[in-house]
Amino acid sequence: MKKRFILLLPLTWLVFIGLFYIDKMLTAVPLPVSIAVSLLVVIADFLIIIRIRSGKGLKIPFSILSVLAVAIYNVFGIACNPYWHSNTGYSNRPLPDSYADVLTSQQAIEDLDYMMTFLKKDHPACYGGVPSEVLERYNNVKSELESLDTITVNELCRKTEYVLSCLHDGHTYTFPTYDYHYLKDSYSDELAGYKTVSVNGLTIDELAKQSADLISYEAESWEITRIRSLYFTLEGLDYLGLDNTEVTYVFEKDGQTITRTYTQEDYALIDDKIDEEKSLAIMTLTSCRANSEYNKAVKDMFTEVKEKNIQHVAVDIRGNGGGNDAVIGEFFRYLDIDGYNTCGLEWRLGFIKIPYPVMYEKNEKVNDLLFTGDFYLLTSSGTFSSAMLYAQYVKDNHVGTIIGEAPGNDPNGYGEVVYFALPNSKIFMSVSTKHFIRVDKDAGTYLVEPDIECSSNEAMDKLYEVI
Repeated sequence: MKKRFILLLPLTWLVFIGLFYIDKMLTAVPLPVSIAVSLLVVIADFLIIIRIRSGKGLKIPFSILSVLAVAIYNVFGIACNPYWHSNTGYSNRPLPDSYADVLTSQQAIEDLDYMMTFLKKDHPACYGGVPSEVLERYNNVKSELESLDTITVNELCRKTEYVLSCLHDGHTYTFPTYDYHYLKDSYSDELAGYKTVSVNGLTIDELAKQSADLISYEAESWEITRIRSLYFTLEGLDYLGLDNTEVTYVFEKDGQTITRTYTQEDYALIDDKIDEEKSLAIMTLTSCRANSEYNKAVKDMFTEVKEKNIQHVAVDIRGNGGGNDAVIGEFFRYLDIDGYNTCGLEWRLGFIKIPYPVMYEKNEKVNDLLFTGDFYLLTSSGTFSSAMLYAQYVKDNHVGTIIGEAPGNDPNGYGEVVYFALPNSKIFMSVSTKHFIRVDKDAGTYLVEPDIECSSNEAMDKLYEVI
């Protein structure tokens, strides 16, 4: 055979590049498909090698490289890659039609086992083995599912999160992705400032106690935030085990209560400020999205701050559920600080754990728009994930003053999630891959405590009072 046949070997390696691209950019490649393709490549390479009659100088190294190509893809492309087979970053995620969609017992068990596969593979707490409590709950749920004929999407979601909640990791949970129907009045001016006292006769504390094993959380305040997001929706009420055909809420404000009852028709799909007088600029950041739109908004705000000689700047991250922590560094570029410490972490990559120490980040200042006044951050128990990191970096680096409530997750907890869609129910599963270490390891507090503590509803008033 001619020497050129040996050049067929590198061509087979391109198959793995194609598989990686498909899994990352288009659709998740199932494990059986990956294994089958790997076997076919191994067989093809073997047949090519034994047919080569010449080119002995290239035969050995190319043979070794062929084996390495297969090994690298399977070890680092699948076993150690937390994003393998995930739905992270996909724009078109599969959605169930309704929370009442019905699955067979076998379909539900398949989804439960699918969830456990990636929990074992990716979560830092499962490195070296699944915690006994998680395993016990998994076995109990599997036994329950085997005794059923059918189960709804919401019921399965309750059972899967029951398995995950004992990890006490607010980033690792299951959630259905159908469209939620929200109570219209819950966001109206009419109820602004009112506090929910009870739902269908259950106080919020009773709801929290009843739902303790149904919600993954680290801080109890985050559990309450999750519960609130649920009891104002038809789907969430069902998840909490409450009747959603007729719902009675009791609200309280300044010692006065009002009672209102709603039916399903009352729920529907929910389709930079400068105060020159107070010399205050406020940016409201509802999520941490690091993109060109955000970068432009920050630059535009500080441009106006400089033009109007504003002395106080605040960022409102109350209710911000997180996203990309690059928003922090971009904003800090306009503050007069030389640098700041970022948190440390351990990253779970399959059977490997990679530690990263607390690092010092040099601040690439925007000198012509540098702000030298007072900086404030408004927080709530609904400030979570990357938004919590924002508060942590401000607090532990002494960058500004935090006003409001402690954010809703532990700075020494888990994060950097990957998402998976359970194949039958289309329930989405979020799994942490990193264990974070707080910037100030001697902070002495479980959460990132504000400098000025008050109810999140009063944080804006408190800001004006302070300045």
